[in-house]
Amino acid sequence: MKSHLFRLWYSIQYWFHPPWDTGIPAPELVRTIADLPPGRAIDIGCGTGTNLRFLAEREWRVTGVDFTPRAIAKARRKLSSFSPTLIVADVTDLASLSLPGPYDLALDMGCFHGLSPEERKRYAAGLARWIRPGGIYLLYAWQPAFPGDSDGVSRENVGRCFSKDFVLWRYEQGTGHPSAWYYFHRKKFSKRTDFRNSGSPLKRSAESMKVHSYNDAVEFLASAGPALEAREVLNSLMLGICGQIVKHPERYPPKVCLKTVEAAGAPALAATMTPPQKLIVAGAGEAWGESTEALAASLIHEGWRISGVIGPGPLAGAVSEKLAAAGGCRFQTEHRLRLYSLSGVETAVGARGRLRQASAAELETARVWWHAARVEMFGKADLEESRRSAGYRLGDGELYLWEDREPVCMAVSTRPTKSGICIGMVYTPPDFRNRGYATACVGELCRRMLSEGRAFCTLFADLANPISNRIYMNIGFRPVGDFEEYGVLEGD
Repeated sequence: MKSHLFRLWYSIQYWFHPPWDTGIPAPELVRTIADLPPGRAIDIGCGTGTNLRFLAEREWRVTGVDFTPRAIAKARRKLSSFSPTLIVADVTDLASLSLPGPYDLALDMGCFHGLSPEERKRYAAGLARWIRPGGIYLLYAWQPAFPGDSDGVSRENVGRCFSKDFVLWRYEQGTGHPSAWYYFHRKKFSKRTDFRNSGSPLKRSAESMKVHSYNDAVEFLASAGPALEAREVLNSLMLGICGQIVKHPERYPPKVCLKTVEAAGAPALAATMTPPQKLIVAGAGEAWGESTEALAASLIHEGWRISGVIGPGPLAGAVSEKLAAAGGCRFQTEHRLRLYSLSGVETAVGARGRLRQASAAELETARVWWHAARVEMFGKADLEESRRSAGYRLGDGELYLWEDREPVCMAVSTRPTKSGICIGMVYTPPDFRNRGYATACVGELCRRMLSEGRAFCTLFADLANPISNRIYMNIGFRPVGDFEEYGVLEGD
């Protein structure tokens, strides 16, 4: 009875706007596929296809299953430029469906917990048929909010349901309503299979780690550049900053931190820091493994003062954990950021005005706006640093204004890499907001950068602000990966 009521309620939602249909891919999915080559993926209970489109844009061959015809119809429109397999079907009948599997990745965001115990058993058995050995299964499910609550499924029951054919290798507690993310691997049916509870099935021996330190950014890029540029978009923050150090060394401290870690002779990890800014980390796929411990030991041994860590979510968390263990300090998550990339602008200018470079006469306006933007983003900001940074960007011709009889919005193009450039410091003063100026400014600035020969533009957005994320996706930005920014707790 419960599952029938759930399905009825679920179906009705698609005649309106379901509260869960944010139009933004799940951060957990974005992080999981960041290091995976494209393959076949299935979204069970796919809804309108937001996650399917994200995967298809990254060359995954996607299948969506949902029992609601209206949801599938919306998904077809959303993925009209791709070739998805979209099926109206009962997810408890997966075993009997004709699907283009086997699949390398399966995703379920909120479907499983709405099933009855018997339906969950059929679901698990059907899923096992379609996931290749070693394939990944991501499950998001509600948990009971109180003893006896039937609107969720406990961690123990989830484990029992999938234990025959899957191994749980990561578990993350959800936010808001009691819930959790479960990361499974399909069993390989081999005595040698060993998926450890480390966040990744891949491990490297600490004995084979070798840390290299570099005297300057030129030397660092000569060594680490090729590996970083193999994933230029994902590593654009580190590459861009190193390029700036090479071009303007006078703007940075005399001593900057530039390190790489090799595991068994292969690049595993790179790290840069320009004190007092935070440590930036980048990994070579999932090969970083125990190299985080080697990096932390090297930083502590050399006496570097670490104010925080920025990098792809799992990697930044691992480095922060190792630094805390080695140095005795404590870290807390300050921001969750999503890195976007754009190769073509999809929206027309919807606001009056034009884009132009800021002039020297507008330096003071730029300084005031820059500081206001940093205070809004971080809660506080150093006034002198804000003024200095605004002056650099304006002097380098990187600071742009949207003008509608007067300047109404600011954005910068900065940190160029081999093929791309970053768009940042997008700021509209409160009196000019909700008029489309930021959308127009960013869209036109991206058009200009692409017309000048850039293959792509990148941009970071705070995941705590869904409105800005939606605006950037409407312009044409697509998610690349999620980053986390950790700061040292005050007093440590």
